[in-house]
Amino acid sequence: MKLSTHTFPHLLIFLIIGIPFLTARADRIRLKNGQYLDGLIQEETQTHVVLNFGTGTMTIKRDKIKSMEKSNSKDAEKITDDWRRKNFLHEKYVPAGLEDLASAFRNLCDRREKVTLATRQLSNQKTDEQKLQNEISSLQDRLTEVSELIKTCSPEKEVKEYNAFIAERNSLVASLDSKNIELKQKASTGHPEKNKLLNEIDTMETQIQQLDNSIKSSPAPQKREKYETLINERNSLVSEITIRQNKIAKSSDSHHRLGQQISDYFNELTSFAGLFVKRHEMYTREPQAETKTFFFNSISNSLCECNKDFSQIAVPSRPSRGSTIVSVFVNDKVMGNFILDTGASTVIISELFAKRLHLDIGNQPASKITLADGSLSPAKSVTIKSMQLGGARVEQLEAFVLPNPAAEGIDGLLGMTFLENFIISLDGNTGNLILRQFAHK
Repeated sequence: MKLSTHTFPHLLIFLIIGIPFLTARADRIRLKNGQYLDGLIQEETQTHVVLNFGTGTMTIKRDKIKSMEKSNSKDAEKITDDWRRKNFLHEKYVPAGLEDLASAFRNLCDRREKVTLATRQLSNQKTDEQKLQNEISSLQDRLTEVSELIKTCSPEKEVKEYNAFIAERNSLVASLDSKNIELKQKASTGHPEKNKLLNEIDTMETQIQQLDNSIKSSPAPQKREKYETLINERNSLVSEITIRQNKIAKSSDSHHRLGQQISDYFNELTSFAGLFVKRHEMYTREPQAETKTFFFNSISNSLCECNKDFSQIAVPSRPSRGSTIVSVFVNDKVMGNFILDTGASTVIISELFAKRLHLDIGNQPASKITLADGSLSPAKSVTIKSMQLGGARVEQLEAFVLPNPAAEGIDGLLGMTFLENFIISLDGNTGNLILRQFAHK
């Protein structure tokens, strides 16, 4: 491969700043333009010098070279070993007959890199959203304080103070509106279908407000027919909003997509590990070559690092009437019996369990959710501070409160707002629920 330093300036930069990882002293070619290249000189002629940098070569014209500093044979050997170790998946170093194994492992590494990047991006997004929520909470607290101060302030006798409070209140309201819009945009970034549903909900809520005003001006005894029409229309809109809210809960948002990416990575890792064992067993029955031994050892070491990406927790479970029951510690204070339900989009708790948690649901607006049997049930939305299943913990979960328990002795359903954070399986021998979580930093 012959490359011109003028055609590939980015490669020149790599050669200058990318080689210092070498622990041994490399050959160094100093150029007349003040830059230098590190590598191993592979060929010299009267007109040019070929420099090897591990995964390729570069041809430099003699008239561009100011001087050359050459390494000794031991350093050159050490550098060659370093190149092979760091680039063992490169086609130049893959032993014949193992190209497919190298290709499969490269694909696995690519998937791992994408999952790691997506995890970091989602973490940053959550941090930004939490920061906005904290700012909104502070603004709301101050708005409440200012509103109370306005009530105790006389607009006639304390004009200056009153006007200052009014100005501050207006500023707080404007800031709240701005922060809420920003939070909504961050939460729905990259989700056009979710944005569409949210816009439809906004429109319907506006229509409901207009209907509420019309209903107030249409007392039932005087205008029964018009009143009932308005009520029916309002109920229909509430039902449509509930349908869209359920769709949003089930939609493929960032968290759900990341969960699927992590699951795909784990499955590919498991599949490759099986393939690797088979190919290694075949290799051990052949005359062993040093290059193949090095290649298998390199993949084995890298696989160990991949396996560290996942933490594993085993939790006792018990079967009951075709379901799996687990004990969950909720809000760090109450233990509950939950049915493991991968078909439930959210965590669901009974009203009785909500009271044990001292959740205030009295003023919460009720909506309707679709149950497993297709029926609709009234439900109230709440946020649970934490749920812990063995050593597996998730904080700030959305959940619904239903009037009745799912079954006798059951406090709720452990749905996907908790389970999507893990790769779950049941150990057929012990009956334990196995939860694996991507732990790569």
